[in-house]
Amino acid sequence: MKRCISFSTSKALYDLHISFKNAFRHYSKLLKRNLPKLGTEQERVTLTDELEIKCCYIINTSDYCLETIPGLNNSIVDKIDEQYKNKIDLNIAQDTFRE
Repeated sequence: MKRCISFSTSKALYDLHISFKNAFRHYSKLLKRNLPKLGTEQERVTLTDELEIKCCYIINTSDYCLETIPGLNNSIVDKIDEQYKNKIDLNIAQDTFRE
């Protein structure tokens, strides 16, 4: 982001924001794919120690992203030109980690 800001605080920084949003969505999908499939009430899912640890990593990673994204959003809003400020919104990307 520092390199982008040194180059431009307008369209290029806005485009970087879009790239961040897309990367967060993609990362969220990758994390979801690694979660165990839920069974019905009759089919109980047995978590092995390995699977339980994997779930903990996914939850912790999602929590970290939830904490980090607002700061990134605010940094971009603080640096970007006035005409783009109201278009910056990483909340949609943040919501994917809340799921």
